[in-house]
Amino acid sequence: MLKYGDYFYACGTYGSMGDSYTIRCCRQATSHPNAPRGPYTDKEGDTCSEFSQKQNRYPASMLLGPDGDHLVPGHPHFWQEADGGLYLGYDYRDQIPSVKEDAMAVRRLHFDSNSWPTVWIPIEVVVDTAARPELVGQVLTLELSASGAGGSKAAFDNVRVSTTTATLLNVTTLLAHASKPMPSVLLTAATLAAGCAMLE
Repeated sequence: MLKYGDYFYACGTYGSMGDSYTIRCCRQATSHPNAPRGPYTDKEGDTCSEFSQKQNRYPASMLLGPDGDHLVPGHPHFWQEADGGLYLGYDYRDQIPSVKEDAMAVRRLHFDSNSWPTVWIPIEVVVDTAARPELVGQVLTLELSASGAGGSKAAFDNVRVSTTTATLLNVTTLLAHASKPMPSVLLTAATLAAGCAMLE
């Protein structure tokens, strides 16, 4: 159980320890008169304690699934450090079937724009067209790179574009996976216009 911002989050292990464990969450608004005793819902708004015919399972939203050699992650716990950072601790197995004891891991916890917990790191790129008027009408290319072994992959989530008339141009919000090294990645947005065009 985690209380953060305007919600209580109930997160736990979901699936079979032998092959399909994941960590999933449901939440309830702190303003709900019955909080924190439920009902809790997933990202689709479905009640987590009631079997969903639509989903063909009990609802719960993914926080962490298999990642690299971190297989069947489970048994989440949360804490906050002195610097205010929130962390997720969990155990995992590095092969299935497992031939040794579970290992422990820690991930920094973030929250997305809809106030759901995530292990993805938010990256925001800001371009001020008032300070750089020569960029108006140009195509913006964003390159992300990091060292890593051959075949390394980058992952992005929650990438979107919006436009406002503000002077400050918020070009992109990218959520890049915390644990995987990234090769050079090119993302090209639409032609920049005066004001704000946001790639999210």
